[in-house]
Amino acid sequence: MTEKNTVENAAQLALEWCASHEGWQCICDIADYDSLYKQLSDMPAATQAYWSARGGEEAWREITPRVFKESYMRKGFISSEGKFYTSINKMPPFQNFMTVFKTSKLDVKRSKKNKV
Repeated sequence: MTEKNTVENAAQLALEWCASHEGWQCICDIADYDSLYKQLSDMPAATQAYWSARGGEEAWREITPRVFKESYMRKGFISSEGKFYTSINKMPPFQNFMTVFKTSKLDVKRSKKNKV
């Protein structure tokens, strides 16, 4: 008997789910994960000047919360049972999962690994 509640199972089910849902990618398939989030260079000039005087990019990354570049960015979670959840809080306890992102509206490069 094989264990279904494994990280590997969740990852495989997420890859299959993304293959059948156009525009979605597993977190492990996104070559540059940071490209999903706003960078200091994306902020207004006043914000950049404020953080430049206080330690620059490193301080900005450490102190501020990470915000998606696009407000419409959707993410979800595929459980080790193969079910999609919009919130990690809606998942049953003790489930392994893989995070997936709706990236079709962004210019996000796909990683070469983990193709279905």
